[in-house]
Amino acid sequence: MPFPETAWYWKPNKGGGVAIDLGVHVTDFLRWYFESEPVKILGIGKAIRKEAKVNGTYDHFLMMIQFEGGKTGLAEVSWAYSYPARYGVFYHHLDILGKNGRIRYTPLDTPVVGVVKSHFEMPRFSPLLSAFPEAFETELRHFFRVIMGEEEPSITAKDALIALQMAETAIESAKKEEPLEFKGVVE
Repeated sequence: MPFPETAWYWKPNKGGGVAIDLGVHVTDFLRWYFESEPVKILGIGKAIRKEAKVNGTYDHFLMMIQFEGGKTGLAEVSWAYSYPARYGVFYHHLDILGKNGRIRYTPLDTPVVGVVKSHFEMPRFSPLLSAFPEAFETELRHFFRVIMGEEEPSITAKDALIALQMAETAIESAKKEEPLEFKGVVE
């Protein structure tokens, strides 16, 4: 980010917009965290930036996902924030709410407070998109060991497919303006 309105990221049939680009990571995480399968999904999308409006896609997206056992995950992903000059805003945190309280996780290099001047800023420790610099290197080393037959993959193709189908169901829900039952793996 930022990328021009002609970039494939904005094309719903190529990149899927923010709900696919960032959303699949959250759907995958929620499924892993709850250790259960999705049952019902509500998606709400908004086109805020000119690039999203021109391409008929969303740049800000909310997903509410009901899982087996009455567990519910809420995700918000966005490309709509204003960008600092050097790199796009990358902010994330996790709230876990239960009957006895809340746990909030915010990485050390992700600020809790943003600053609004002529544009929105979130100062960061590093423009890297990770709380620790070795994250992508560790991920790539695992991938190379898998393709060389030295390790089994941490996740399966089915896990990835379900995460994608959850995000796609959320997009369909946003278009229909109603929650949808998750139909399961359609291969």
